[in-house]
Amino acid sequence: LEVLKPAYVPCKYFEGICKDKILGWNPSIGNVPRGYCGAFGNIKDVKLVLVVAEPGNPKDDEKYMSSTSVDDYISQVSKYVFDCYDDNRSPMHMNVRYIINKCFPDITSFKEQLEKVWITETVLCSANQSTGKIDGECAKACVSTYLEKQLELLSHAYVILLGGKSHQRVGYFFETKNNVSYANAVGLPGANTKESKESWERAIKDFHEFS
Repeated sequence: LEVLKPAYVPCKYFEGICKDKILGWNPSIGNVPRGYCGAFGNIKDVKLVLVVAEPGNPKDDEKYMSSTSVDDYISQVSKYVFDCYDDNRSPMHMNVRYIINKCFPDITSFKEQLEKVWITETVLCSANQSTGKIDGECAKACVSTYLEKQLELLSHAYVILLGGKSHQRVGYFFETKNNVSYANAVGLPGANTKESKESWERAIKDFHEFS
């Protein structure tokens, strides 16, 4: 929570390096840093970290109070993301659930699974166009400010980087580490391929071997 709080001051990069390069800060229409949930237990209980590229454009029902506390923003965001995964709201959410179910087959409750899982993003804000390109310097700033610190706190856990963007943006962090797998993206259209599912299966196997 302490790592994420500066994103809701709001984040200094909205009027700096990220200005006009992402959707920006507009809570009333869902434009806030978001996309993460999990770690419902003690941080040491987390065994798996799933890293995706960035959140898609806000949904029609995704709105946040424009004037609220930092803690409330984090609570609202993580609750909305949890509900999306819990409801299998899109193919992306279903694919992430598939990976989690395979990694923790003995735990049937999604909420209990998330005591052992942290889901997060390399970039916490949406691209101007869903799944579109985000400026490299903007992505680098978000990774160094937010994601690296999350990964340092969870250095005991196994990490699966999902998709080429995730690998490109944060792969350097794992150059001397053995607790990582690289797998194909979980969102459409790439997730529809046989190769994608095979890459998830390899990552799941690697997770079990590490554990």
